[in-house]
Amino acid sequence: MNRIMRILRKAAMIAAPYLLPIVYAQDYEEPPEEVTNMVNKFLDFLTYIGVAILIGGMIYGAIKLALADTPEEQARAKKMIGYILIAGAIIALAKPIVYWITGYQGG
Repeated sequence: MNRIMRILRKAAMIAAPYLLPIVYAQDYEEPPEEVTNMVNKFLDFLTYIGVAILIGGMIYGAIKLALADTPEEQARAKKMIGYILIAGAIIALAKPIVYWITGYQGG
């Protein structure tokens, strides 16, 4: 019996560091403020990068459209600009959609 108790104590000591995050996550409904701030800053950074890529894509698409010689090239350039506008709408609506789905409004 003592041997079983020693094994169980060792197992509990080994498993404790892995179980604490699970217990912590269940005790609180919201993550710590530091984590929330870090995630929000990272997502804002990704938004800035996305907007920069969108602006570059619009400039590139406009140049392609202006320099297009054939109607097919013009159609491809217009299609690319359309896709860029759709991507811009997705970036602009990402936070409101997340708020609508989850009810969480980040900083």
